[in-house]
Amino acid sequence: RNRYLNVLPYSHNRVKLKVPEEHSDYINASNIVVQTTRSGTKKHFIATQGPKDTSYSHIWRMIWHETGDPAVIVMLTQTHEGGKEKCFQYFPHSMDNPTLKINEHDEFGDGFVATLTLKSIEESDKLRSTVRELDLRDDASGNSKTVWHILFTAWPDFSAPEGNDRAALLRVVALSRARAAPEPSPRVVHCSAGVGRSGTFIALDYLLAELAEGALDRVPDDEDPVADLVERLREQRMMMVQAEPQFSFLYDALR
Repeated sequence: RNRYLNVLPYSHNRVKLKVPEEHSDYINASNIVVQTTRSGTKKHFIATQGPKDTSYSHIWRMIWHETGDPAVIVMLTQTHEGGKEKCFQYFPHSMDNPTLKINEHDEFGDGFVATLTLKSIEESDKLRSTVRELDLRDDASGNSKTVWHILFTAWPDFSAPEGNDRAALLRVVALSRARAAPEPSPRVVHCSAGVGRSGTFIALDYLLAELAEGALDRVPDDEDPVADLVERLREQRMMMVQAEPQFSFLYDALR
């Protein structure tokens, strides 16, 4: 169930799949909570790896149980980069084939089988993203929830967006906030391992909130809000904000 053997969630805040007791509740996903300085607002996220072909139904089980309606997924990797799979195609790609059956063979024997339907798709150059509106429906009950899937396509692994791509990412942050159910419903963020780009996105979202509240107007010389934040994130998921260009990007965003 792990894409990379060296990237694992901590036991104290890992997301646990809601499955019958005799089955493994493991998914490589971490609950992330950060609190703004002035207003005390808690921002909730789930950072997770890019789903694998053998267990992609698990992310949809997690979405069903752990998020409000509508849910938001921010995907920060392509499915393939540099000739390698970074993430399985776990959602409908186009209107040509708009439905995907989730957990068709009832892996955990609890009757949770769902249908994922693509309702709309928009390619946005302004966002450097593909935005999908999805309907996730529990086949047994008929209950459903809307899931907004935002695929940001301008962020190379171990790197950071440049030029106009940076402005696009700021718009994606704003869109993800606007489309999500109110806190404490978490936004789900993933790249491939769920630490570098994912950690940077979560850090950026938080720092923008701090800027908006005026918490960074007068930072003492002996304080480093970026380093302090990354330390807090790494207490919740290993290796968050993984590469030096990602650190630099966060400092640049505050200028």
